[in-house]
Amino acid sequence: MDIVGVIITYQCSAKWMSSPHWELGIAHAKNCLTKCGIKDIIISRNEFNAGYLPDIYPNKGILSGLHSAMFHKPNHNLLCVTPDMPGLTCELLRWILASGRVAKSCC
Repeated sequence: MDIVGVIITYQCSAKWMSSPHWELGIAHAKNCLTKCGIKDIIISRNEFNAGYLPDIYPNKGILSGLHSAMFHKPNHNLLCVTPDMPGLTCELLRWILASGRVAKSCC
């Protein structure tokens, strides 16, 4: 089953999202996912703009973002990260992916 990288942004404040740290966080998350071989990356944010995945049930928080990602990417495993994870590394994501393969399950 293919893996889709989902960058969840609901927990980020409007102030942080308008700062330079926002773009750096998104770039870092995308970079980590890409280095792990994930080609399909979506940003879960309730916007109807290119590159963002809007909610099916708006204003319901993180779960509505996850629901939308699962709805739009059926038959895929989702690897969800946030742009405000300074400790996020490619090694950590590879470990999570390897753990899922060993357990013959998604993590």
